Amino acid sequence: MQARQIQKALLVTFLLLIFTTLIYAFTLVQETEVLTCTDTDYGLNESVRGTISGLTLQNKTYNKTDYCATQVSNLTLVEYACSYSNTTVKAQRWTHNCTNGCSVGKCS
Repeated sequence: MQARQIQKALLVTFLLLIFTTLIYAFTLVQETEVLTCTDTDYGLNESVRGTISGLTLQNKTYNKTDYCATQVSNLTLVEYACSYSNTTVKAQRWTHNCTNGCSVGKCS
């Protein structure tokens, strides 16, 4: 009987994980290799308007600020983030559907 309860608990946990992922899913739209990248909202944070900045591979400065893509719908947030690996740094652009709308570069 105990094994059956563990299986049920694992199934419920798995289903909740999938549901949460679907609700809070971000979609990667674009990524560009850069020399440096910093993010004021520390990654994919839909509740804070942030800005990434740094140097491109051509040694030029860039700044990208999160914004609401109102031409698509009032629910779409465009979120910028940095990605780091052992050998590369990337500036990334993501989209996210805000459940309660998007305002001033963050989900409401």
